[in-house]
Amino acid sequence: MRPDPLGGAGLATPMARAALLAGWVASLFGAVLDAQVPAPTPAVVVGFAAALLGALCLTHPVQRKLSPRWAAAVVACAAVSGASVLTGQVWSGETRLFNFASYLAALLVARGNPVAGLGTGAGLVVGAGVWSAFTAQPTSAIAALVLVPATALVLGTLWRVVLVAMLRRERVHHAVVARTEAQLRAEQEATASHRAEMSEVRRQAAPVLAGLASGEVIDDALAHDASVLEATLRDRITHPQFQEPSVVAAVERARARGVTVTLLVEGASAPGPELSADLAAAIDGSDAGAVVLRRPPGAESDTTLVLTRNGSTSRLTFGAGGDLSPTADS
Repeated sequence: MRPDPLGGAGLATPMARAALLAGWVASLFGAVLDAQVPAPTPAVVVGFAAALLGALCLTHPVQRKLSPRWAAAVVACAAVSGASVLTGQVWSGETRLFNFASYLAALLVARGNPVAGLGTGAGLVVGAGVWSAFTAQPTSAIAALVLVPATALVLGTLWRVVLVAMLRRERVHHAVVARTEAQLRAEQEATASHRAEMSEVRRQAAPVLAGLASGEVIDDALAHDASVLEATLRDRITHPQFQEPSVVAAVERARARGVTVTLLVEGASAPGPELSADLAAAIDGSDAGAVVLRRPPGAESDTTLVLTRNGSTSRLTFGAGGDLSPTADS
């Protein structure tokens, strides 16, 4: 049986059992003190014994609604207790016992067994009405016998409805909290990522900007450094997913040597460690004047380096794992 999020509505606790047993003792003493005969009838004795057993079954210490077997035991005990009252003339002690039987039915609803509880409670009320009609009971006796069970049944149902509503509200609250926390984490991660990106941009741009800020003459070397920086930052903006450090460093070194490097990696995934190492080694080891790195979208796509040197073009094709296909020259 699935766990009950309501935990048996608090009726599976030692405190609940003690309270119900105290109610049973109070009903028993009240019946004895209010009895109009020297001793209770055997039917009433059986009824009180069944009520005690029903109270113990109802407070079975499992934090969920009662299983069908335990619920059936409570129904049987409540039915026996109620029927024991309807074996003779109604007197105050028997009314107390009938009320206690109706409490078992009402609390069965609250515990999470509404069909068994409502059916038992309705059966007790209808049985009392039929018995009263056949025994020609006065209106006051009928009211005393039926009013408390009917009220208990309504209260037991209301108890369960309120608990379910509270649980639903609590779940909605937790869902809102979870969404808020997820949004906060996403914002924090985005902020941290932005700060890390800005820090890296500052690191890359600092040497060139420091030279410009100091009034350094913009000669060919400084212009070349600025051109390499511009290309590097452009790649970070246009291809943020393709920023494997080893490949980025190799591209920077190639551009610093005067190599024209073009990245055609729009929508492509970042290369894995092995492929990145192979690409960086190929770029570092090339003496080409122009390098085109082409990687179509898709993690399993091949990555191609097109190397141009003195009008001659060679092509290196790498698989997803970094395996190199034969070179074709043209």
